[in-house]
Amino acid sequence: QSPEHLRLGLTPPQVPASARGPASQMQLRLQVTGDAAGISLTDHHVGDLGMHQPIPPADLHDPHARLLVRQGSYGAPTELPRDSWHFEADDHVYLDGGFKAGRIYDVLYTPLDCPVVGAGMLATRELASFLRHDGAAPTAGAIDHVISEGQSQCGRFLRTLLHFGLNLDEAGRPAFDGVLAHIAGGRRGEFNNRYAQPSVQPTPSFGHLFPFADLPQTDPKSGQTAGLLDRQTAKGGLPKIFYTDTSSEYWRGDAGLSHGDLATGGDAVLPDGVRRYLFASTQHGAGVAKWLDRTIFGSHGQNHMNMVDYRPLYRAALTNLLAWVRDDTRPPDNRYPLSADRMVRGEAIAALSKIPGLSLPDPAAMTAVYPMDLGPDAARGIGRMPPKLTGEPYPDWVSAVDDNGNERGGIQMPDITVPVATHTGFNPRHEDTGGAGQLLEYVGSTVPFAKDLAARQAADDPRPSLGERYQGRDDYLGHVRRAAEELAEQHYILPDDIELCVEIAAARYDACMAR
Repeated sequence: QSPEHLRLGLTPPQVPASARGPASQMQLRLQVTGDAAGISLTDHHVGDLGMHQPIPPADLHDPHARLLVRQGSYGAPTELPRDSWHFEADDHVYLDGGFKAGRIYDVLYTPLDCPVVGAGMLATRELASFLRHDGAAPTAGAIDHVISEGQSQCGRFLRTLLHFGLNLDEAGRPAFDGVLAHIAGGRRGEFNNRYAQPSVQPTPSFGHLFPFADLPQTDPKSGQTAGLLDRQTAKGGLPKIFYTDTSSEYWRGDAGLSHGDLATGGDAVLPDGVRRYLFASTQHGAGVAKWLDRTIFGSHGQNHMNMVDYRPLYRAALTNLLAWVRDDTRPPDNRYPLSADRMVRGEAIAALSKIPGLSLPDPAAMTAVYPMDLGPDAARGIGRMPPKLTGEPYPDWVSAVDDNGNERGGIQMPDITVPVATHTGFNPRHEDTGGAGQLLEYVGSTVPFAKDLAARQAADDPRPSLGERYQGRDDYLGHVRRAAEELAEQHYILPDDIELCVEIAAARYDACMAR
């Protein structure tokens, strides 16, 4: 069967045009990796892997539809003349002269359909409640606890569900006892607004709005005081929560907002029922021991992709959350960049600029989170698109780096504690993909150490070489094993994964020595 036949789906209710209230448009953001005459009317930030259905316009000839183009997510937009582009067959948009690689286009139009997207959160909650409590469920009597685990977009879905206080079913019972929001960062998503696109990630919209941290704090930009968990705390039924992030969520500009104090620049207080972990020097998805510079979406990076495989950390996190929910076993302490171990991205770029062979992003072209105005009906979930930026961006906090260029904050895998390379959470777009200097979504970088002193001196590399650090492969792996054993003692990895961590590090050592 094809992958789409293996998915559970939801057909939500539709709002008829006569009942939609104030007129509004949706914003569809498009960025191609190669020049194209036309683009399908669907979210493209994960390419064809998303299998997203096109969103047809209500009127192919709508004179109020707009097409904007800009360089970078927040570059000044230029509106293209309406007669220079057109909708075709209700599922594509075509531009005279074509769409250019790397440029960002926003199509603003009124869609034909208006699904009640927020029903997705209710359906997820009620499915969990049905499986747990309903005597007619195939799992009746077999479930004591429910943990909801969501990665990336699904993690932001869970953050949004908790923000709206939706963890109690219609009978007032908690749906989830535990939540693991992985690689979600500090944002939410388009899961409960008109014309919402649940798949979108970088598009500035409702998911980019304050609050970011769990407990209430005051936003100095808007004067608003709120916390992510306010509604759920007031209603009850707050689950135990794990947040696990990689460096990529920090480098896109939002993860640091989830634990920073916006008013003081210090550290926000975390609730007692929350654990937060950064997997230091990692990218959005676990890395592999290969020298790759092209993503699964076809885009090309200036650096080789991050090799760090953090899956042992994630497996332990899920196991620790289960023990907390089931047995009330306290999980290991939080590990994320506190104010003493963090900096803004510009400072980190300056610190990393000494590393030869590492291409750095253009600070002016990186994604960020801005305060924004979505119009007078935003509180009702009806946005005015594109949103109006109302101030300077929020702080883009990332972990500070050590002399090797690796991150100090968070949990370090053994091959970061005992390194063979510099690993980052960013990778700039290559010029043949367009948008050079912008961040490639989801991927980081790996720059190996020189093999020996002579190679290091020839490259003018300030980082000690592999030959200066370790007396061969066995010596290196001995250090790795000790680092893995220490992580296991602290419960950040499982004892059964000590050998796996050694194997992971060995593969990276061999890859660096073979270059």
